[in-house]
Amino acid sequence: MSDQKDLTTITDLADRLEPRFEREVVRAADRLAAAVDLDQLTLALARQDIDGAMRIVVPDRRVRESMTPVRESIKSNLVRGGTLGADQVNRLRS
Repeated sequence: MSDQKDLTTITDLADRLEPRFEREVVRAADRLAAAVDLDQLTLALARQDIDGAMRIVVPDRRVRESMTPVRESIKSNLVRGGTLGADQVNRLRS
């Protein structure tokens, strides 16, 4: 493969994967926002309990749950990129 064809292949792959990854990140943020208990958040802020407010907005469990699709998308993209890179190395050795 030529350098230009390699670049085109990689660019095409990135163009296809980027919108999917962006959608997964937006969905994760939407899931986090939808799960916020506004009453509890209001009470924490009224007490000026910033740490408590942060725990209400972004508890660890919720972040992990919301980020699962993003994590899967990252893994998938890394595998695809690694496969593409391995193919390129194998072609160079041939």
